[in-house]
Amino acid sequence: MNDLTETFRTQYSVYGIVNYEKMRKPKDDKKKPHIIDVIQKKGRSLDLLIYDEAHRLRNSSTQAHKGLKEIINYTKGVLFLTATPIMISRENLFNLLRLLDETEYNSYPMFENSNNF
Repeated sequence: MNDLTETFRTQYSVYGIVNYEKMRKPKDDKKKPHIIDVIQKKGRSLDLLIYDEAHRLRNSSTQAHKGLKEIINYTKGVLFLTATPIMISRENLFNLLRLLDETEYNSYPMFENSNNF
C-alpha cells in the first residue's frame, strides 16, 4: 500500500508536511494517487494547510496551482508563506488571493479597478 494512502487510514487528525511538488496534479499518471484522490476516497478534510513557497502558485495555469485549488475545497483554513516578492504583476497577487477566497476575488478586472496600486 502507498505511504500516502496509509497516512489517511487513521481516524484521528492527520499531520504532515507536503512539498509543492506533491501538490501538482499529475496529468496522466494513474499509478500514483494524488493527495486529493486520497482525501476524497477516505472522506477526509484538513483543518489547516500551511503552504510554503506560495509564490510558486502565482501562475493559475500551473499544475501546482490547479492541484492546490482542489485541495483547498477540503480544507478549513489556509496559510500561505513566502519570502519571495510576488508583485511581478498585479495578476500574480490576484491569483494567490483567489485561491484563498474565490468568492471575494472572482474577477480580475474588478480587482484591478477596486485597488489603487
